[in-house]
Amino acid sequence: MYYDGFGIYEINIDATPEGLENYEAIVSIVFEYLKMLTESGPQEWLYQELSLIDKVKFDFKDKELAKDYATSLSSWGHNQYVTPQHILSHSSLLRQYDADLISKCLRYLNPNNYRLFIGAQEHKAVECKLEEKYYGIQYNIADLPSHLKSNVKGSSSLSKQLYLPDRNAFLPDNLSVTKPDTPANPPAVEPVLLRKNGHIEVWFKKDDQFFTPHGRIGLTINSESVDNTPLNHLLTSLLCKLVSAELQEQLYSALLADSYFGITQRIGSINVGVSGYSSGLPHLLVTVLQKLKTFKVDAQQFSIYLEKEEQMIRSRRLEGPFQRLFDQQSMLNRVPAFDQDMLEEALKDVTLNGLQAHIESVLGKAYVKMLVSGNYEQSVALNTSSQVLDILQHRPAPRYLINAHRSLDIEPGYYVQNVPIGDQKGLNSAVVSTFYCGSESDVRDAVALQLLKNLVHNAFFTQLRTSEQLGYRVGASFGFTKNGKGILEFILEGESNPAYVTQRINQFIREYRLRLLELSTEEFESSVQSLISLKQEKLVSVDDEFGWHWAHINSDKYRFDKLESGIEHLKQLSKDDLLAFWD
Repeated sequence: MYYDGFGIYEINIDATPEGLENYEAIVSIVFEYLKMLTESGPQEWLYQELSLIDKVKFDFKDKELAKDYATSLSSWGHNQYVTPQHILSHSSLLRQYDADLISKCLRYLNPNNYRLFIGAQEHKAVECKLEEKYYGIQYNIADLPSHLKSNVKGSSSLSKQLYLPDRNAFLPDNLSVTKPDTPANPPAVEPVLLRKNGHIEVWFKKDDQFFTPHGRIGLTINSESVDNTPLNHLLTSLLCKLVSAELQEQLYSALLADSYFGITQRIGSINVGVSGYSSGLPHLLVTVLQKLKTFKVDAQQFSIYLEKEEQMIRSRRLEGPFQRLFDQQSMLNRVPAFDQDMLEEALKDVTLNGLQAHIESVLGKAYVKMLVSGNYEQSVALNTSSQVLDILQHRPAPRYLINAHRSLDIEPGYYVQNVPIGDQKGLNSAVVSTFYCGSESDVRDAVALQLLKNLVHNAFFTQLRTSEQLGYRVGASFGFTKNGKGILEFILEGESNPAYVTQRINQFIREYRLRLLELSTEEFESSVQSLISLKQEKLVSVDDEFGWHWAHINSDKYRFDKLESGIEHLKQLSKDDLLAFWD
């Protein structure tokens, strides 16, 4: 953190309950490491690595909004002078290696020049006698004990395990970009399906508009065992978190090199993704998958993450009313989904051996989807997919055994569901009124629903928030269920009686048709054009393009031309069409 004329160097550590009890040992080992850095002296090779990473980031920086970029640039001139020729790169590039200055800064990081902050719900060794003025938070301020100051010493056995990092094997070694003499105009809308069989389907999209050395590879491992029961849902969640935590340490150098990986749980699948500079991503993906396939559950880490999972699930009972309603809506709009009671009951059956067996259950029989996007050739995508198959060695899963994208079929009618909240003393409540209308497969329905949401949102907010002051979170949204039904939702959260709020929402809906009738031609056409302009906004990076294609692949709908067809239907949409859709 930088202030006027000085800076503060912060080291933040998230501790386990055991770590909190032994915080003095943590402080000691931190200063042992800082002492080792000071004695080792500046490492020019490390500076060169960091300098290279920063330069590559700057040279191939993605586009961003002009107002955000201008604001960030101007902020650098508040506390220091920046020469005009360096204003664009000042915050991005390292310019000069100064060993003496680095050594001087290191000498400030010593046990006589620090403050220690400990934040926890409770601490046995500290009695909090003071109270914060505004929120009533109890705290304490005390002088550091002498053994945590000048003579702080760490464990000799731990000190011997400290070392400087190795040279970064994940630095990009090939930043060349294949750019055709005549770029595609317009760029290709759809990825290409390269391979499809009972084990895998492989999609490929070459970067034909950004021409940067970036790439992104996504993988979904679809398996019946991922979340077909509450217990399996919990086991998959734990698996993803435990593997990610171990890889964070193993692949920390990849993160420094601006490459990223993720292992997350989706409905019916585990999602594995890597992104960054294209040349190293196939190797990074292989490393992540090998860890997932051969993962051995550590007992200590299992206990730590199981406790976190239990805390997270039980804390959901204290969520605000809107979040509680959102969770309940998920129960209606996707299958499978499990409520609070189901998950808490399943926690009793989570065991280390059960988690270890779950890995083979998920990966043993599966169907894999894969998308390779960015600065690649088709041969790289095919070779990488072959490596994926070699690692997983899975049996093909019949598609009917894999959890399909389904929702509960809500019959026409009027339904009211009351959802209790955990905080009975709270004054807030929430109402979500959901209208099922239209079909995602009907492009005209889909664009009419989105246009209607845009029109109704401002009127709804103005009436119930601004005029009637019924709540602080007021708005309308739209979406589609997993089986393609259109949804128009009206949301209000505040201190008003939910029964009264429901009446006011219903009254607003009854009266809004008249507003549609009175909508002028100019207002209607302006709203249509605004939505068309929004849909015509160009993607700005490989990541954006990947996200668009990946969403359509994972949904099993493969509607890559959805934007273009939506724009064409919007151009033909009339006010009478919108009224007919409303009715």
